[in-house]
Amino acid sequence: MSGKPKSISHGTYGGYQAHRKRDEDACEACREALREYMRQRRRGSHERAMERRNSNISDKARRALVARHLDEYAKLRAEFDATIPYPERSEAVASS
Repeated sequence: MSGKPKSISHGTYGGYQAHRKRDEDACEACREALREYMRQRRRGSHERAMERRNSNISDKARRALVARHLDEYAKLRAEFDATIPYPERSEAVASS
């Protein structure tokens, strides 16, 4: 490691991390950057949880509809199977 420490980019999450690496208290600007970083992480975590919840609800509703209307589902499935073409196999897959 070279003798001269790297400068700190104050007011950023990276600046906060640099303070921590130097084993020193972070300045107020870097602490505020950490708080904003954590707010963004929590917000993203909540959004992902809501997406999972909504996806689970949709899956459950689909399964219930299929169970309630099994005959109609089977007819639609056969219709789509007959009209939607299969994807072409690539040469690499075909020769394996």
